[in-house]
Amino acid sequence: MHNPQQAMAAMSTADMVVALSAYKHHATDYADVLLPIGPFSETSGTFVNTEGLVQSFKGAVKPLGEARPAWKVLRVLGNLLDVPGFDYDSSDGAR
Repeated sequence: MHNPQQAMAAMSTADMVVALSAYKHHATDYADVLLPIGPFSETSGTFVNTEGLVQSFKGAVKPLGEARPAWKVLRVLGNLLDVPGFDYDSSDGAR
């Protein structure tokens, strides 16, 4: 993050913090809810690298058990909360 101290200060004053992670880590110190997601190796997605270039990737293996990609978790949450714009059905659609 550009300013991790500012991010932590914002989370400490938030009414609720929800973290999405493939691993248990220090987010449990400040998050009210930790939602499990599949790691990047099990899903497709896009990120912006340190040079500012957009890079897309595909999952190398199938997700284990009931793990779901982060974009699917966000889509379901958006649908449950009746938030418009969460009707995508792929990571490309979410992007």
